[in-house]
Amino acid sequence: GDIRVKSELPSTYKAYCRQQFRWSCGGAHLFRKVAKDILTAKDVSLIKKFHMLYSFFLVRRVMAPTVACILYNIILPISVMIPELFLPVWGIAYIPTVLLVVTAIR
Repeated sequence: GDIRVKSELPSTYKAYCRQQFRWSCGGAHLFRKVAKDILTAKDVSLIKKFHMLYSFFLVRRVMAPTVACILYNIILPISVMIPELFLPVWGIAYIPTVLLVVTAIR
């Protein structure tokens, strides 16, 4: 309790776990709350609705984490453990670059 920090820091481990849960599941909760309102909005064009749902929710919250998880937790470890498995350099370099471009520059 006597440690001073400039930002908010959870005071207990349980509070830290709750904070991490909120941060990791925030996108899914936001999608559940907002998707229906976006789809039923009368003064927003269909293209803008599609762009909002695709760009923010599908790409940033579903596709990018899924592809990164598969690449870093399955493909790369398997290629290290099995020397006969050839993984091209472009696969290691381009996939993270594409993820960066798709999520950051939309």
